[in-house]
Amino acid sequence: MRFVDNKYLDASGTEQTRRDTLYDEVLDTAKIAVTRYSIRKASKDTAHVEFASVGPTVDTLRFADIKKATYVVVVAISPTHGEIYSQSVLLSPKDDTPPNKPITLTAEVIRNTTNKKQLVKVKWKRNEKVYPEDSDVSGYKIFKANRLSKSGKIEEPSLISDTLHTWKRDADSLSVYMIDTLAENALSLNPRIYYKIQAFDKRFNHSLFSDSIVVKPK
Repeated sequence: MRFVDNKYLDASGTEQTRRDTLYDEVLDTAKIAVTRYSIRKASKDTAHVEFASVGPTVDTLRFADIKKATYVVVVAISPTHGEIYSQSVLLSPKDDTPPNKPITLTAEVIRNTTNKKQLVKVKWKRNEKVYPEDSDVSGYKIFKANRLSKSGKIEEPSLISDTLHTWKRDADSLSVYMIDTLAENALSLNPRIYYKIQAFDKRFNHSLFSDSIVVKPK
């Protein structure tokens, strides 16, 4: 185990600066007594909480309960030098599981009286409120097209928004929405506009597309 932090707590709980020889002395338990090692974790690199403890002769520990990015430190507990911290290590478990597809998609046409343009409010349920396992969803992508193919799929969908930056929470806090601004008479020229949503998480795993929703002229 490597202990390279320059600070440690002595037996009275007072922070001390590591002597030049302390690192080597910790490695040699004949010089510094170590009663046990405390393994601690935290979601941020502060306020680590112990989740495992091993004896002074153990130098390897396997664990499988890390489900998200976690900072881990090893602390040597010494009766003469107090707590001596290792350098923290960021553990980032593999995650290739995509989010669930967004559901409850709705679209509403809103007329803009100031410039005659039409606005479409596209709204859907927040994934993390529907699926507990989707707590790491970081955003959504909104696609639209002007027609469906014979198979019922949206033809040539174009990405119009990445809601990592533009999404807004609805008043009920269970939903999110975005506003698509249409050109004047857009719905007259294209009597139907189709929208669909895709969720993505912090590892950029993308969900399946939501079911499409159609917008018709009022």
